[in-house]
Amino acid sequence: MMIGKQGSVFNTGVNGMLRSYSNIAKDANTIARAGTTEPESGDTLGDITTAIVDMKVNEHLFSANAKVVKTADDMLGTLLDIKS
Repeated sequence: MMIGKQGSVFNTGVNGMLRSYSNIAKDANTIARAGTTEPESGDTLGDITTAIVDMKVNEHLFSANAKVVKTADDMLGTLLDIKS
């Protein structure tokens, strides 16, 4: 398991968090537009419902990726403790 290189567990977790955050922001924008008098073309109740569900899924994905980052950090700390 790589911790400090390109493609590492740490980078994978951070990239997953960034993707989830981006998707949450997109879904929040869709939901916010639903409350306006001029929703973008194609916005329907189904789109809003899907956005709410997707937002919850991305919340869980963000949390899971944060745990990956935490675990990689803990492992790196343990390795450094063992090395010293």
